[in-house]
Amino acid sequence: EDVVGFTLMNGDTLMLGSVNDQAGEVFRWTGCRWQSIVTHPSQFKGLNGWAASDLEMNGNVIVGGIFNQAGPIRVRNIASWDGQEWKALGSGLPGYVRSLTSYRGQLVCIFDAGQDSIGFWDGAHWTSLDAPFGSGVQVIQEFEGDLMVAFVSYEGPRSGVARWDGSSWTLIGQAEQGDIQAMYAFGGQLFLGGDFTSMNEVP
Repeated sequence: EDVVGFTLMNGDTLMLGSVNDQAGEVFRWTGCRWQSIVTHPSQFKGLNGWAASDLEMNGNVIVGGIFNQAGPIRVRNIASWDGQEWKALGSGLPGYVRSLTSYRGQLVCIFDAGQDSIGFWDGAHWTSLDAPFGSGVQVIQEFEGDLMVAFVSYEGPRSGVARWDGSSWTLIGQAEQGDIQAMYAFGGQLFLGGDFTSMNEVP
């Protein structure tokens, strides 16, 4: 089993795993062992495809990846677990969902439907936004009220970070000799990780 990510839900530590890229499942740490969040023997335990990202939001765990079933229900590449059952998020998304964050009270994700787009879920409907600079989007993160996107581009800056303020994109950083593959906001700072050697010419 491949470990994809960890999150917290109602004080519990949850682990998202993917088995040979064919089945995804969420596990809860009991204090001595990992246990599937679904224990009823008549229920399908997890996802019938690859789980790639997870996020706790409003007491639910959101899971994205490539799958069309979560527990007993039909979904499309994204689903929500409320502690008791899986739920679909509208009609889902038409491609691989690989990064999740919250932004101004909405769920936001990267999905690939032939080209990368950014999806926004308001609790009832999906809307989408094109990636900045004709790019492929690596990861997303809310920071200081704006949406930060790490991207790889073939039309402009090779790799960098762009800020979405709700109406337009601004380039705030360019990475050299590599890509940004992780991003995390903590303590009023935005941390970046990857295989790049400098940011805005700072080693």
